[in-house]
Amino acid sequence: MPEPWRIKQAATLLTDRLKRQIDMAATFFSEASVLVLVFGLLDPYVYNSNHKIDYHFARVIVGASFVSYVLAAALPRLVRWVCWLLAWMVLSLAEWMQ
Repeated sequence: MPEPWRIKQAATLLTDRLKRQIDMAATFFSEASVLVLVFGLLDPYVYNSNHKIDYHFARVIVGASFVSYVLAAALPRLVRWVCWLLAWMVLSLAEWMQ
């Protein structure tokens, strides 16, 4: 088992190298949540003849928007955890092969 400080150092290095991509992905999901909410609810309202939104359809749109927003908020922490797991696996394999 590798030392915890080595795992944290490797995971931090990997996370720092991926910081730009993580921020771009988080921004994408954050903006997508707003776009899904606005256009998902506005489009049926405008093109529907009686200008009413189906309740079940609105629930699906709001749910998809909320999931995208939560993913945007949790993405940096999720990527940090995956990088830590990947660093642990690689360092454990390197120790085992020696």
